[in-house]
Amino acid sequence: MAGHMAVHGDRFSMVQGARSSKERGAKAQYYPLSPPQKMEFNPNRPIVNILQLPIRSLDSYWKDIKRLEAAKGRKTRYASIVRETGISGLPTCATSPAFTIPYFFPLDPFHLFYENCMPHIWDLWVSNSSPEEKIYMGENMASLFGEEIEKAMATLPPSFCGPVRNPYKKRQSQYKAFEWMALLHWYIVPIAWELGFDQEVIKNFAIFSNIIEYAMTTVPRTVIDLGNLFDKIILFLRGFEDLYVNNDPTKVSRCRLCIFQLIHIPHHIEFNGSIRIGSQATTERAIGEVTYDLKSQQSPYGNIVTNITEKSVDGCLSRRRPELAPQAQLKKQKEHLFGKIRISRIQMQQPEVQVHLQLIHARSSHHFEAHVPETPQGEQPVEQNIDETLVNVERIKPIFGEALVFYSVAEIDRSFVVYHPLIEEEKLFGRWHGEWSPEVHVLETSALVSLVGTWMYEDRVHILRKHPGLAHLAAEDAGELQGDGGEEVEP
Repeated sequence: MAGHMAVHGDRFSMVQGARSSKERGAKAQYYPLSPPQKMEFNPNRPIVNILQLPIRSLDSYWKDIKRLEAAKGRKTRYASIVRETGISGLPTCATSPAFTIPYFFPLDPFHLFYENCMPHIWDLWVSNSSPEEKIYMGENMASLFGEEIEKAMATLPPSFCGPVRNPYKKRQSQYKAFEWMALLHWYIVPIAWELGFDQEVIKNFAIFSNIIEYAMTTVPRTVIDLGNLFDKIILFLRGFEDLYVNNDPTKVSRCRLCIFQLIHIPHHIEFNGSIRIGSQATTERAIGEVTYDLKSQQSPYGNIVTNITEKSVDGCLSRRRPELAPQAQLKKQKEHLFGKIRISRIQMQQPEVQVHLQLIHARSSHHFEAHVPETPQGEQPVEQNIDETLVNVERIKPIFGEALVFYSVAEIDRSFVVYHPLIEEEKLFGRWHGEWSPEVHVLETSALVSLVGTWMYEDRVHILRKHPGLAHLAAEDAGELQGDGGEEVEP
């Protein structure tokens, strides 16, 4: 496919691109739902009915291929057909019996969502807008935003992903997919809200974030579910156009193809299943590994076959004899973050421990021992685990808490967690926030579901739940160096 440079650059539909200028040579490569001043800037562009998109058909595809075959040898004619149809040639995979159009080539969520849409939106806020616009994020606010991201790393569990860099300073320094993920799913909505960014822009972005999270979650979807998702995408696209174009035809360039292609997510899920199936992340990593191992320039394909065969043999051997696996030999011994410490009689008399014991006594009258964090470098044990937050999904409204200490009752094999609960809970565009209560509560550890992160601003605590996109990344792609850190607690 020719991509956005063609008049029909969308590989799924025959929606025609729009121009953002009346100058000669201006290209129709943008995709608004309803471009302003259409008769003046885009008089030949058909009106887009978002509910009845002209989806590409297999018959029309083969007709265009025949036109291209007939034009071979005539460069000008061939280029004209490519620009008109958006088809650049016949792919090798067309020989497959399963080949069809348009959903044989699925959306790539990691590039589309995180490396195209996210940088585009961020740049519109910070670089490509003017102070009189709602979407403009001033230099001071953008700088404060980046500083809050740096501070937030102290309360992000290492098992989630690696450190997220300041986007205001590091946007042009190969900002990685997992970092854009963190901004999209965790940080932009609460931080922008706390810093006073425009509420309509935040709401529109929150809809975008919810769409991506819903699409990336691998659970079965019904036709009704996909219909609701489609409605939410239309809501986002119309809101995006109102805010970012604002009836200015010269700003149609903000409606890039990557934004428009969100409309195809429900169709993709219906045809292919999970949107994550289309990810090229694992393929690119495999290609990179093959290229790195390539040593012979005279016989590259033979060298590739040899390397793949050797890796397959190593994999089979590792499954038979795990102790021979290279990673098992190189893996560093992890330090235990928690130790098993029996409570002494003197410790029993401490006021803080007494409160804990009295709370647990309501559930069990047995003697017990405490599981508390080891105390490195003289720090207080309670502070060592202060950023671990717990979720109980057995209730309709989840329980979030700041874990202080874990206790176990050896005689009945039951364990408990003592924690500060989150109170005054409210939802901010689908995201929980509240304040830590000074009260101490007790919960059985069997009710814990997972570890979540937090971001605090003044007294407000914003909850950061592990988003589904991270499950599809290798440890290296998620920025994890050793993969250690807090582990999720499952019931």
